[in-house]
Amino acid sequence: MTLAHKTLVALAVCSVASFAEPNRDTADQRFRAKYGRSTPAVEAQETAEKASTAYRDATPPSDKIAPNRWAEQRHQVKFGRPTPAEEKRLEAERSNTAYREVTTPPADRWQEGYMGAKYGRTAPKK
Repeated sequence: MTLAHKTLVALAVCSVASFAEPNRDTADQRFRAKYGRSTPAVEAQETAEKASTAYRDATPPSDKIAPNRWAEQRHQVKFGRPTPAEEKRLEAERSNTAYREVTTPPADRWQEGYMGAKYGRTAPKK
């Protein structure tokens, strides 16, 4: 083998070795770049951290919500407001909520509008 072939083989081995066992953060970053969200493992970790915090969002997830909310979404789009049943459910949820509402600072909201206008969706969560 010539020196050039040996060099190419050495570079190929090094590059394969670097991808064989990537850093965990690098894999998460590649997944986030490709799919626009974190890996399921990272999402599970984030939800566990949120569940253990002292203050949660104003509307905790409810097990009563049906997984297919097509009718409510269609009514919202057509009439510009939720269905009467959905309005009652939201009002009851607001009145029974014992959590402090966590709001984002106004400086961070412009980026959501910008990304929504430019790309048609919000930016991926970090």
